[in-house]
Amino acid sequence: GLGDVYKRQESQLEEAQKSAEDAQLKADALLALYTLQQQYSAGDYDACRRTLQNMTEQGLQDHLPTDSGNDVTSPAQRFEQLNEAVLNH
Repeated sequence: GLGDVYKRQESQLEEAQKSAEDAQLKADALLALYTLQQQYSAGDYDACRRTLQNMTEQGLQDHLPTDSGNDVTSPAQRFEQLNEAVLNH
């Protein structure tokens, strides 16, 4: 019946919203990682720590892709490396 159609549409909408949120978080995470790399290259470790703190508070590191594509290092691995480098600095 019609109720079923509405239910289906509703769950499709929820899925679409969730994947839109995931995409947004992934974009935010990648932007933050890019920022972190820039700050690290510039030797600005205080800025690095702030960026890392912001990322961790928002849980952004969990949204970094773990697949590396053509690169040797995936964004998630890159985050780990930078995090460690900043902590050990």
